[in-house]
Amino acid sequence: MLTLAQVEAMAPDQSALAAASKLLKPSAWPLLARDAATSVVWGEAQGSGSAPYRLMFDPADRGHKCSCPSRKFPCKHVLAMMWQFAEHPDRFAVGEPEPWVAEWLSRRRPGSGRPAGKPADANAPAPSMAALDPAEVSPGDPASQAQAEAQAAQRRARAEAAREASVTAGLEALDVWIGDQLNTGLASFIQRAQTTCRTAAQRLMDVKAPGLAARLDALPGALLSRPEPLRPDFLLAELGRLHLISAAWRRREGLDQALVDDLRRSIGWSVRREDTLNDPTVPRWAGEWLVAGTRTVVQPDRLRRTETWLTTADPAAQAPRAAVLLDFTPVQVGAGEAIPAGELFNAELAFYPSSAPLRALVAVRGPALATRMAPQGGASLVEALAAHHARLAALPWLGDDLLVAGSGRIVEADGALWAVDPDTDRGLRLAVEQNRAASPLLGLTLSGLAGVWDGQILTLLSASTPHGPWFADS
Repeated sequence: MLTLAQVEAMAPDQSALAAASKLLKPSAWPLLARDAATSVVWGEAQGSGSAPYRLMFDPADRGHKCSCPSRKFPCKHVLAMMWQFAEHPDRFAVGEPEPWVAEWLSRRRPGSGRPAGKPADANAPAPSMAALDPAEVSPGDPASQAQAEAQAAQRRARAEAAREASVTAGLEALDVWIGDQLNTGLASFIQRAQTTCRTAAQRLMDVKAPGLAARLDALPGALLSRPEPLRPDFLLAELGRLHLISAAWRRREGLDQALVDDLRRSIGWSVRREDTLNDPTVPRWAGEWLVAGTRTVVQPDRLRRTETWLTTADPAAQAPRAAVLLDFTPVQVGAGEAIPAGELFNAELAFYPSSAPLRALVAVRGPALATRMAPQGGASLVEALAAHHARLAALPWLGDDLLVAGSGRIVEADGALWAVDPDTDRGLRLAVEQNRAASPLLGLTLSGLAGVWDGQILTLLSASTPHGPWFADS
């Protein structure tokens, strides 16, 4: 029997799984059925047009087909149908396969699409090569296989060009929207941020820019979570980053490839984990890595994002100082598994191509060397901030970044807590929700600290104190 874990494993990326989770209502499915032996499952999913999409799934080898134009395989419709089959098999009526299901089966497994005892029609025309996927062509026919692969490549190229054109039009509209907000006034925007951003985010979803849509959806919450005096500057900075992304997209032909990779991921192009790990050109760094801390955020799209922030155990090592591992799971299926804060382990990390490499995957992991350690030693807080500014210059829409410092103090001023450099007294304001948790650090001399910096607010993750390590999630 199919399990939900198997469905999740088949998803091409987390955004496809999130889209599938929105299609689980029975009202979206005019037809859900299976044959008596459960050798094939099929259905009809209501799309944006008048005619529903037709799809089918073969549990024997996980083969699938959908009439929708998605370039993801499996698409959200197939994932949603399999999801329902795993959790609600009673929704599927038992019956004979529809003719379009039988025809698909006969092409994949000759004879399986015919009723028992009925011979194959020797005069029946062969299926059109244009309708075949490369996986459905006989491996014994290299010419047909090559033709099918070429046609599939052409379809992918056309779909990619169509998406790029759609994104371009959507970003032009986004620039107009940003100008309208500035003309209307920031005070007015703050009052209506929730509805205004939701409408703009939906338009970005329609033009296939889900990364920017998620960024806009998260803007009201981030805006209202910070003290009122900081809100105008934060809003201007975030709208400025959105405009930079839009401007960079229009000039992408003249940008370095690493920055183009950053740009596409920010807009919403997904990169498969397997593709990154199998790419010999991606930067890799092996060594001892320390988990500075973790954060879990429930996104507006109902995905739970688990962030695992890593730093090199040796501040003098010739490697990136920081890395973040991201794991996305639907809220309905529970939190993903994160490496515990304070764990020290050997690993080789594969970094996504970027002009300021930060997001990474664990390519090879060794056993834990220690637990419950906090970062110690290294650059001062001012030097860590300067390194952040250098990364920001390379990637202007960088967003959250990890700051790791070898010394610091936590002080209280102006009704807030601040992480202060002991030599210069320069301070970074801590998130207001940390006032209580971080209060035990007041007055202590810290031999190390790590936190996520968003340009205005530092969310402290861990610190080394005279009494031992401190972790925000403790």
